[in-house]
Amino acid sequence: MNIKKICIKILLTLPAIGLGILALLIQLFFSITEWLRTFVLFQPIIDLWFPNNLKE
Repeated sequence: MNIKKICIKILLTLPAIGLGILALLIQLFFSITEWLRTFVLFQPIIDLWFPNNLKE
């Protein structure tokens, strides 16, 4: 087993895992804001955060 090749494989794999986790966190964040938007109480706060939401 060549240690250098293993290190290179690990270094190439970590950014892909990091991007996957980042994408999941972004997806979770937007799903939470959509869920909060259903409550009328949080509507003005979310409108302040996201003024260009898709509501007519």
